[in-house]
Amino acid sequence: MRLKKIFLVLLLASIQLVIMLCPSWAIMASANVDRSRISLDERITLTIEILDDSNGRASQPKFQVAGFGMAFVGTSQQIVMQNGRVSVTRRYTYVLTPRITGVFTIPQIRIEGGGESTVTQPIKVEVYKSSIGSGSAQGSAGRNQRRSSAYRQKAQNQDEDDSEEEEEESQPAATRNSSQPKNGITRQTGRSSDSVLIRATVDKTSAYPGEQVTLSVTFYTAVPLVDNPMYTPPVFRNFISEDLPPVRNGQTALEAGGMPYGYSEIKTALFAMTPGNAEIQEAFVKATIAKEQNIDPFDPNFIQNFFSGSVMAGNTKVLQSKPISIKIKPFPSGAPSYFNGTSGSYSMRSYVEKGKYKEGEPLNFVVTISGTGNLKSITAPKMPDTPDFKVFDTQVSLSQNKNNDKLGGKKTFTYLLLPRSHGRKTIPQLKFSYFDPNSERYYTLQTKPVEIDVERGEGAGKNIYYNQTGGAEQVVTPTATDIRYVSDVQGNSFFAETAASIASMPEWIHLVPVIVFIALLAVKKFAKYRDENPQLFRFKGAKGKAHRQIDEARSMIKAGQPSEAVSLLYDALMDYLSDKCGEKVSAMQSRKAMEVIRSRFPRVEEAELESIRSLWQELEMHHYAPGKADMLSADALAQRCRLILKMLDGKLK
Repeated sequence: MRLKKIFLVLLLASIQLVIMLCPSWAIMASANVDRSRISLDERITLTIEILDDSNGRASQPKFQVAGFGMAFVGTSQQIVMQNGRVSVTRRYTYVLTPRITGVFTIPQIRIEGGGESTVTQPIKVEVYKSSIGSGSAQGSAGRNQRRSSAYRQKAQNQDEDDSEEEEEESQPAATRNSSQPKNGITRQTGRSSDSVLIRATVDKTSAYPGEQVTLSVTFYTAVPLVDNPMYTPPVFRNFISEDLPPVRNGQTALEAGGMPYGYSEIKTALFAMTPGNAEIQEAFVKATIAKEQNIDPFDPNFIQNFFSGSVMAGNTKVLQSKPISIKIKPFPSGAPSYFNGTSGSYSMRSYVEKGKYKEGEPLNFVVTISGTGNLKSITAPKMPDTPDFKVFDTQVSLSQNKNNDKLGGKKTFTYLLLPRSHGRKTIPQLKFSYFDPNSERYYTLQTKPVEIDVERGEGAGKNIYYNQTGGAEQVVTPTATDIRYVSDVQGNSFFAETAASIASMPEWIHLVPVIVFIALLAVKKFAKYRDENPQLFRFKGAKGKAHRQIDEARSMIKAGQPSEAVSLLYDALMDYLSDKCGEKVSAMQSRKAMEVIRSRFPRVEEAELESIRSLWQELEMHHYAPGKADMLSADALAQRCRLILKMLDGKLK
């Protein structure tokens, strides 16, 4: 029987230890594409899905895919609460644009967060030659070239000039003409007589910070190419960029009656970061132009030339566009107080998710900002301080579109609000300001105040503790009386006897009143010092106060009151952090509280801050939903609270 009790105790201790060490489930991730076989002029959508807990431990993955250009589209997420636990599923969406043909592998993508990591499975993607891509443009250009002998003669003359340049490059430096290009790079002047050329253009030469500048890089060819050209995008200074897929392909003539070209055009949306100068550096294209040779099968060197590759050889050119400078103008004066540097054209709407609103139960207040511009730079409108609600961390989701080469979409901010009490409550209005580059004016959008009726909740978030079982009769016991009865029996004079006794004492005893008087003065001075420095005494007494509250909470757990115990643990943690920081932490969001702790106590490490955040959120969830706490989880929370306070006591000094 004794062994059975020991085994039961060890089992319960093990369960508690597991709960303490594993407060959340492991991060899980998966990656998938909408299709695994595409042509060179198509694109695929890659979605990375991450299952995480409510702490948001996992960060956005960073990776590259060989053979593809990659553009980040946006993030969406879904929050699920089940069995007292909150899980968050985040989806990161990317658009991949192929650059060359072949079979490629999207590698394993590592997801890390909270000291944990996981990887996705690799995905194979096949890219085949486009039916309307650059190869088709090359063929069309070749056919057009054959239709016009004059243009063909121009191209041949150009190729001969290029061959002469390559021969001169192979000569010693002393014999080279100094005007020839170096490193095999040809800086294109955009002449319409060139057989291949590259041009980079922008839709505007000046802009405001955050205003979209559209860059177009176009590769033109009027002669057949041996293989697909290799494109190297430009480097941007003072710009952030977003790809604008897909690649445009077609045929055109650069001037009336001029040489017909096949072209491929790549567009990019650019957004300047700060006023001043911004630069778009050179873009490069490496292309191999086919040589037109008269092949004589009766030539005695035909077999040798064929197997050496000289029959199919071509001239390789590296084309370079010209750099472009953009003037970034400062914002005009008179910006509203809510302006934070956002440019574009936007609208804003808000609503409260339908349902029954009860005190102590969270509700979602959703604000959506939509329009054209760089929505990634938009931050959540600040929720004003309100005594009616407690505001949790805001959830953000982004949905982008690139219609007509303009970046736009919508960004949704979901505020998790917790009514503090029942009755008629008002969600205050939120404001958002932006600058419209077209009209060169500032605009301020605002939501309307929303009034809701909050019903009385069961076990709402109030600090009420019951030391007596419900329904038990209150027993009143007299402890003292304020009536002193007058006695009619005459006795000895008390004061006379006391005076005689004091007079008979030694002389040094008469110094006692003086000592007591000095002690009283010291106590009074100490009390005055304490009243003038309340934060200092709260800081020093925070540890003892918190441990007393934890001991009281454990007593409640043993008495069968786990929900009330969790509420007391929540108050213990909030009081401890408030006394140490000198600010009322319970009125802050957890993120802001962590910033306050980090600034006041630099010795606190990130892992310790994460432990505080995790305990805070779990206690808060049980605190505002007391019916979900049980004795085992409440006791585990008490132990975690004591351990974290012990850990912090050496750092919060």
